[in-house]
Order: sequence, then C-alpha cells, then structure tokens
Amino acid sequence: MLLADIMTDSEALPEGAEAALKVSGTEIPMVLVTTADGAKSIRGISAGILKDGIGKAERELRGYLETVDVVGSEG
Repeated sequence: MLLADIMTDSEALPEGAEAALKVSGTEIPMVLVTTADGAKSIRGISAGILKDGIGKAERELRGYLETVDVVGSEG
C-alpha cells in the first residue's frame, strides 16, 4: 500500500496509479487500486463513491478483482 499526497507525491506514483487517477475524477481522497507491481490500473474509487457507501464500493471492487489478474506483469 502506498499513501501519497497527489500535490507533492505525484511523480512517485506507479504507472498503474497514474492511470487510475485519470479516470477516477477529482474528488479527494481517493483510492487507486493497481496490480501488485503497480504497473497496471485496476480501479479508481473517489470520495464520492466511498461516502455513498463504503460497503457497496468494497463489494463491487471484490467482485471486479475476481475477474482480473491482480499479480501483474511480474508474477
């Protein structure tokens, strides 16, 4: 897990996090989910989605994670 301040740490984000950031909107805080190696984006979840119900967001993410290769290119 990487915790980052987008204003100061954007250059340190892995490629997958940058891609998730581009599609997750502008509402912060947000959760950027990538493959284990950080190379590929899986999902971006904005604060708006989380405040509507973290349980719902978690269930949707868990279901989606079952359909993708979360190990990434190095595993």
